[in-house]
Amino acid sequence: MIRILVWVLFTLAALSCGCTSKPADKIVKDNQQDGGLDTTMLCKHWYHSPEEQVDDVNQIYRADNSKLPPSRFRMQYIFHDDGTCDWYYLSPDDNHEFKPGSWRALSNDPLTLEITKGTSVENIKVAELTNDVLRLTQIDTNEKQN
Repeated sequence: MIRILVWVLFTLAALSCGCTSKPADKIVKDNQQDGGLDTTMLCKHWYHSPEEQVDDVNQIYRADNSKLPPSRFRMQYIFHDDGTCDWYYLSPDDNHEFKPGSWRALSNDPLTLEITKGTSVENIKVAELTNDVLRLTQIDTNEKQN
C-alpha cells in the first residue's frame, strides 16, 4: 500500500513539474491541423522570456498565465484567429504600447509565420508550440520565403 502511495505521489510530482519530454519537432507536429499550426494554441497572449534563452536565434515566449519576473520591457504578441495581432512596441521614452499588426502562416511552409508590423515584415519559424510555450526561431533574411 505504501509503495503504491509513493508511486502515485512521485508520478503526480513528475507530471506537475513538466518532466515529460518530447522533441520540439514532435510537439509541433502533434499540434498541427491539416499541415498547419493549431491556431487554438497560437491565438493567445504571449510574453517573451529571455531568462530561458540559451542563444540569440531562438526566442522563448510564455503564455499569459505564466509567472515571469518583473522586467522593464518584455516583448509581447497577442495573436487573434482572424489573422490580426497586437505587438508590444518598445518606445524610446518608455511609453510602451500595443500596436496593431497581422500574421499568417506561409502556404509553402505552414510552420513559418509572416508577421507584419507597420511597414516591416518578419518571418519566424515556430519550433515549438504547446499550451504554455511558444519557441520561435528567427529566419535569416537570406532564407525568407514568399
